[in-house]
Amino acid sequence: MSSPNHRGPTAAEQAAIDSLSDELKGVIQLHGLHPVLQSNLAFMGYNTIDMLSVAYSDEAELKADAPAELKFADGSISTPGAAGPPVVAEVLFSKSTSKVERGRLILAWEHAGKLRSQRITILTKAGTPQEIRSLVTGGPLAAAISIWAQLFPGEICPIEFTGTSYLLGIIYKAFADGEIPVVHWKHRVGKLEQHLTKESITTKDSQGISSQQEIETIATPDSLVKAKKGTDVFSQSMTMMMLTLSTIPAIQHKRQDIRDHYIWFWGPDMGGTPQPPPIQVMLDADIAFWKRIAIEVSRGTKLPVAILDLKKDSLFWIREVLNKSPSGAGRNPGGDTGTTRQQRRQQQQQHQQYQQQQQQYQYGPYFPPGKGKGKGKKGKGKGKGKMNAAGGMPSLPPIPGHIIQAMAMTTPSTTKYPQGQAICRNWHVSHCAGWCNRNHSLCPRKLPSGEFCFKQHRLRQCLVETPS
Repeated sequence: MSSPNHRGPTAAEQAAIDSLSDELKGVIQLHGLHPVLQSNLAFMGYNTIDMLSVAYSDEAELKADAPAELKFADGSISTPGAAGPPVVAEVLFSKSTSKVERGRLILAWEHAGKLRSQRITILTKAGTPQEIRSLVTGGPLAAAISIWAQLFPGEICPIEFTGTSYLLGIIYKAFADGEIPVVHWKHRVGKLEQHLTKESITTKDSQGISSQQEIETIATPDSLVKAKKGTDVFSQSMTMMMLTLSTIPAIQHKRQDIRDHYIWFWGPDMGGTPQPPPIQVMLDADIAFWKRIAIEVSRGTKLPVAILDLKKDSLFWIREVLNKSPSGAGRNPGGDTGTTRQQRRQQQQQHQQYQQQQQQYQYGPYFPPGKGKGKGKKGKGKGKGKMNAAGGMPSLPPIPGHIIQAMAMTTPSTTKYPQGQAICRNWHVSHCAGWCNRNHSLCPRKLPSGEFCFKQHRLRQCLVETPS
């Protein structure tokens, strides 16, 4: 009889082995379990690290029950069938080889138990740098590379953009709790980074004994090239750790979700303008972005949806980038579907021209309130219009509700907008700065004929030119 280690898995065994989790496969391969044991672990439902760790209550139970359950007892005969655990054929294990397999299984079972215990412990406390690194060494990192190869055949997982074990551990720990990590730029370090600095951290163990530990850091990026590399490392590391935690819905995303965000972030609509914002402004904006994403995900929003929604939030980017940049460097915050500066300027000019119109009709026009001295509570006088009490734009005369209710919701279909573009009602009824990514050019009024106007003017002007 030949040693069981001299043959590979049969087709049926391999089909069962393929159902094991990638993390468990890594442990099994490390300890060299025979294909019969691997396939029978799958048949019995012990297909993850957690399940294997609780398969037996102690080593004595494993020694007593495992050889018969997993078909590696002395004199076991086994040939796997297509639909269930192995049944009859050849003697696979002698007394000595069965003892060897039992030892290997004990090592794998203990390894799985330690991984599970370690994960539970570290995920429920801050964790020292060494503990955070150990979260991903071996199982999760090897699993991520294996899954990457399956999802993107022929494409090697780019090690130059893979983070250090510390960075991956930070991300993995947050993802395991269903949270989004906010990682400082100095910790966005790639495995192959050469210009490293060591940051010393004082930690205390459960007995209160202090110790010094070091983590790898890099200097805060001072150029666009270094900043882009930091975002590439962060994006790649986020996706790799997501692949190992497929059971947590909130963090699931495609690798293009984060990649596309950073292409836009450093592109001609944001950080790549002819007069780009200062690099520190962009770095701070990125941290603020992930803080907001973390909040939205904690409220139940899926990660890809949160990224897309915040990308379109013009006010966020105006506050975090444009207002912090000299001379308003950067343009078109909120994506490439918004209006350009020139278009916004034209819209503001049109609005000003309309305000100057002094046509009497039942829905207007808007006469700016005067300022000056005179009798009475409100005073009398002529002059330029003033802002309202809240400091905003002046109030316009109201438009009857039936006209507003009948307004078109979207523009007619075009090549760019096959389903039509949403119309900004505020632009026609009150005020809008023009940054909401909706249409501000076509009149949405429903005419007495039942058709919509869709001419190049505002609703109030339409009511003047074509009274109902």
